[in-house]
Amino acid sequence: MRVLVAEDTGVLRMIIVRTLSGLGVEHIVEASDGAQAWQCFQADEFDLVISDWHMPRINGIDLVKLIRRSNTEVPVMMVTVEDSRDQVMKALAAGATDYLCKPFERSELEAKVERNLPALKIH
Repeated sequence: MRVLVAEDTGVLRMIIVRTLSGLGVEHIVEASDGAQAWQCFQADEFDLVISDWHMPRINGIDLVKLIRRSNTEVPVMMVTVEDSRDQVMKALAAGATDYLCKPFERSELEAKVERNLPALKIH
């Protein structure tokens, strides 16, 4: 399994990466902003993309739109403080397949990852 994590906050990116590693995901690519994430996405194939909404250079919604232009299959999960129904609908309309509001519990992240990576065996 290959997962791309796009999150500009280093501590949160580290938490997501550690959670993924703990679930057995061996190939994790980290991006500190949307432009870097887009470059990584173009250079490799991923089974899941986890993206923050508010990032420098390219925000999460625009990243999702870029991803959807080239790949309609890969699950894209938004992780953000934006929790209003309108914002959730905006993310889903852009092509996000799942949504997780900050702050979140590790168990919530694990459940969303399991839902979006069904081949992953979570204990």
